[in-house]
Amino acid sequence: MRATGDAGLAEDVLQEAFFRVHGSLERVDTTGPLRAWLYQVARNAALDALRVRRKDARLATAKASGSGGTRGDVLSEVEAAEERERARDVVRALEALPDEERLLLVQRHQMGVPLEELARSYSVTERTVRSRLQEAACRLAGVLRAMKGARS
Repeated sequence: MRATGDAGLAEDVLQEAFFRVHGSLERVDTTGPLRAWLYQVARNAALDALRVRRKDARLATAKASGSGGTRGDVLSEVEAAEERERARDVVRALEALPDEERLLLVQRHQMGVPLEELARSYSVTERTVRSRLQEAACRLAGVLRAMKGARS
């Protein structure tokens, strides 16, 4: 939160840093200090998020002043805000899932781990992995529906 000044943005940055670390574990240099690498990943994720926030602020300022903003800019800004909200909802819904289901969904859909590799790592068949993924996706969809219903 210190880097972003915003608790919500800090949570998004933490989530992004987690995905980056998890996706890069195979390439990390184990001869150097791991802590320094982790800080670098987190710092870069925070910097990227702050750049996006500054861009959004510039668009909002341009829109408010009536200069430089086109209807397309406003629509893309609205769409971007809606997409960020959907992403936050998915993160919250993922957090509500059992750890095993959450990890499986993240490995497959966020990290792109092939079914074959997942089957090997879980010591099950690919068919079992597909079945577990489908169950986890259904549970995730149910959580998202419940969240949407709670807003209405």
